[in-house]
Amino acid sequence: MGCPTRSRCISTKTPPVDGKAMKTSIRISVALASLAAFGAVPVASEAASVPPGPKWYRHRGHCGGYTENGYKAFRCSVNRGDHIETDFRFTIGVVPIIMHDSTLNRTTNCTGYVSKRTWAYVDKCKLNDRSEVPPLRGYVSFIKPTGRWSLIDLKAMPTSTQWARLADRLGPIKSRVIFYSSHSDSYVKAAKARGYRAAKFHLWQGVQRSVSTMKSVGTGYYLNNSTSASREAYYARHGIKVLKIN
Repeated sequence: MGCPTRSRCISTKTPPVDGKAMKTSIRISVALASLAAFGAVPVASEAASVPPGPKWYRHRGHCGGYTENGYKAFRCSVNRGDHIETDFRFTIGVVPIIMHDSTLNRTTNCTGYVSKRTWAYVDKCKLNDRSEVPPLRGYVSFIKPTGRWSLIDLKAMPTSTQWARLADRLGPIKSRVIFYSSHSDSYVKAAKARGYRAAKFHLWQGVQRSVSTMKSVGTGYYLNNSTSASREAYYARHGIKVLKIN
């Protein structure tokens, strides 16, 4: 079929293929793919992504001279813009309460091991600042509307029943909870296996753990107050977020 005009015929011609340029391009693509396979060239899809959450957490909510792990301390911390590091213990009857020590002796007007007391007993106790001992359910109700994150220390391996109770209590704030353990990495791995955010712990030790170690234990978080700014930047490039307690 003839062309109505010469210019239209020229515009519809397929440009010639430069065979030499195509071969060179293929060779370069193959070389880059080979290097990427050995980790020499970064691949866009493998770019490290640092997990969400704040860096600093207020230790047991300490604030304003109020008793640790109490509502008054937590409210003071939140009003200052802090996020909360805290602990819990289980009573008889598997009621989780906010408490650092294994006993009630130091921070309340009651005595005895938490694990040997009922919630009915603990509910009548007062912290040293005369506020009530928070059950985990009460803490969640308090912290949820603030939007603050919670860094929670696992001091023992929960039983299956205790894990179920934690899931029930922490459900409303689960996306803003990070578990760590000052006792055993196995507790952290158990939290990770249950879908929680989890942090490898080395609070004051100068030794900095490898990226692979932290990822095998937690979900990309590393709790270590002695991490330098340069080391923190290194971890961030590998998808690790450093957490600190103040």
